[in-house]
Amino acid sequence: MKGGNNFMDLTVLFPVASGAIGGAISSGAINGPIQTLNDCWYNYIGHYFSESAKLRKIQEEHNVEKFKEELKSDLQQIKPENLQSPRRSIMNRTMEVSIHYLDEEEIRKIFSRLIAASMDSSKNKTAHNAFVEITKQMSPLDAQNLKLFSNNKCLPIVRIVSHPSHTELEYSILEDNVFLENHQYSDFRHIASSLTNLERMGLIKITYNSWEDYSSRFAGTATYEKFGYSEPFISIRNAKASKNTEVSIDRGIIEITPFGEDFINVCLTSPQQTLA
Repeated sequence: MKGGNNFMDLTVLFPVASGAIGGAISSGAINGPIQTLNDCWYNYIGHYFSESAKLRKIQEEHNVEKFKEELKSDLQQIKPENLQSPRRSIMNRTMEVSIHYLDEEEIRKIFSRLIAASMDSSKNKTAHNAFVEITKQMSPLDAQNLKLFSNNKCLPIVRIVSHPSHTELEYSILEDNVFLENHQYSDFRHIASSLTNLERMGLIKITYNSWEDYSSRFAGTATYEKFGYSEPFISIRNAKASKNTEVSIDRGIIEITPFGEDFINVCLTSPQQTLA
């Protein structure tokens, strides 16, 4: 394991003489940007290891080492001609808050990409200052769910409703925002809460319209049929359906917003995976 001093200094991972970033930049071109990055790293992260004994624990050191490796990888993807001095409005705040999220891998990676984006001139129009505050309000589950839109601009969602057998015009919502596209997480209520948070932050938009068939807009296996066989629908139908009451599905759609697209392209995907 590397010594404590290395956690306070980024230059050990970014050798100026070798032109590490992009593999094609002369040492003179990266001196300034890398020194600025190194100064901020120490001010916001490295000094914790010189002042706080608690942060010298093995796990914290491991997390910081992972953060450095992720940042190095993200910086190496910047094209040489796009390398710029870091945008302080993004980098300073990211450095300041990221120390509190290093044990959450999904969130840590977002902060790494934000720092890299602040040094990439091609991201100047899409890397929004608000992304730092948005990331602070995200859970790892939020990041998982949002990343599902990297290859899909819209996905199906439903709410489970009950209504009198003779009409569907009067209904009660029994379960809202049932979403089945996240195959890594099975708690549909936690997923529903996550989607509500993503919509609150303006990253996605959820719309319900029982009379519209959105199916033609979905790719791959994203359809409404599977909701009828899902655990939440079957359990609620068994508990609530009766002679006079029916339980059915109200179709909806989740769409990524333009703001959400920018967040995905800057914070959740590599340059090769940019959402079109």
